[in-house]
Amino acid sequence: MTKATALINARIYVDWHNPPVEALHLERGLVRLAGTNRQILSVSPDSTKKFDMQGMTIWPGLCDAHLHLEHLSNQLASINCEGLSKAEILELVRLKAQSLPNGAWIIGFGFNQNDWTPPEYGTAQELDAVSAHNPVLLHAKSLHAAWVNTQAMRIAGIDPKSPNLPADTFLKEKDGSAKGILLEHAIEQIAKCIPQKSPRQLANDLLETQAYLHSLGITSVHEFDDIALANALLTLNAQDKLRLRVMKNMRLNSWDLITQGDYRQTLNAGNYLRAGWLKLFADGALGPQSAAMLAPYENTQNKGILLMSEKEIESVGLNALEHGWSLSIHAIGDLATQTSLNAIERINRAKTSHNNTSLLPHRIEHIQALDPADLSRFNALGVVASIQPVHATSDHLVAERLWGERCQHAYAYKSLQDSGAELFLGTDAPVEIANPFHTLYAAITRQTLAGEPNPDGWYPAQRLNMHQALDGMTVNPARYFGTPAQTGTLKPGSNADFIVLEKDPFILSPIEMAKIKPVMTWVAGKCVYTS
Repeated sequence: MTKATALINARIYVDWHNPPVEALHLERGLVRLAGTNRQILSVSPDSTKKFDMQGMTIWPGLCDAHLHLEHLSNQLASINCEGLSKAEILELVRLKAQSLPNGAWIIGFGFNQNDWTPPEYGTAQELDAVSAHNPVLLHAKSLHAAWVNTQAMRIAGIDPKSPNLPADTFLKEKDGSAKGILLEHAIEQIAKCIPQKSPRQLANDLLETQAYLHSLGITSVHEFDDIALANALLTLNAQDKLRLRVMKNMRLNSWDLITQGDYRQTLNAGNYLRAGWLKLFADGALGPQSAAMLAPYENTQNKGILLMSEKEIESVGLNALEHGWSLSIHAIGDLATQTSLNAIERINRAKTSHNNTSLLPHRIEHIQALDPADLSRFNALGVVASIQPVHATSDHLVAERLWGERCQHAYAYKSLQDSGAELFLGTDAPVEIANPFHTLYAAITRQTLAGEPNPDGWYPAQRLNMHQALDGMTVNPARYFGTPAQTGTLKPGSNADFIVLEKDPFILSPIEMAKIKPVMTWVAGKCVYTS
């Protein structure tokens, strides 16, 4: 007989739109009753395990609706370049090279050349000087640019002195040789040469990453890496070790494998793993100036890179529709977003002839620059706006420099909310730290953790309120998980996924709220993390 659990003397937010209650009764991984201490104790037999929460606050578990589990796992085991100067990164590479055998790869994540003085990329020669015998691949914070040394290029069959390297994916020195900075698809030429983790190693690394996310208060995610990660998740799920509820999105480059393996059905594997969306890339990123724009970047003739045309997105979308997949489209520039919306509008006309009621709504990721004329189209077309509020605060200085006055319509979260668009909130981890309280802080303040820009944040009219932001981190992404118990709330019948906090974030200042760390995280009625 499964023992029940009662949590009493707490401040419990069953959802974001009703007053807190005092107690919960849990059984078989679900919330059975929420109410007063007296109500819960009256239905709890002597065998019930009781926890006195001593006035602590309980929230529904939080969802990160856009992250990369494999990349995050790799980052947790790699050089963390986040917030470091070029000199500091080069010193870490030097120390890493000394600790590794010759030929072993050195991987890093998170550098941002826009924060350096001067704000210029590094070179292959600089990396060569600190790592003569080890190939180096350092991913930019955006993941759309990478800094490599000469050995890494040679292993990938790239002649750094060749005058024929495409200028849109290889930054070049004055003599035409490769600078050591790769953009977009060129990064894959290097990355595919790195020895792949075994399935067992990847699955083991995911257990560490799962524990890390639990420590942050995250109990569910929408995941965006490739097919190897899907297989690792299936392995953990079959071993009953998955305790993170994952909507697994798949990438277009693996389409043949996706359809041959019928991953639409394979990934619908129970209470912890579900099939999500098919991921496409319409453009690049802001930092490398490869996000596709309607007008050139400030003081340039460059409009970025449109990676897929409207017709190409439509063709892929219609084919995906036949296999039960809806689209998730990476679109950062206003041209990329407009092109994606145009394609979805055409796909929707065909979708009406399908009887597949299980199809998910299409979604667009990032939406950093937005033509005001396209604002109302998200609601009109039923397209989810998947946003990452920390991007706005970490990008604002670069965005002002590269987009100028267009920033008044950029990262337009409140305008999207007011237009009727459904919002998903995430971090894009490891591009940003996977801390949901940082996401909340950025969404409601439009400021960095240092309080910049002050006093009211960057374009403060685009601030969300707490309830709007929390809906985007709980009930909105939960709505499409595909199991009735995944509600993003703690209402009776819901999964007993929640976090325990020492203080109530609703009564804290924003910066105090940003510093919160969960005391406990529970999944399916069991404690999976305690501080």
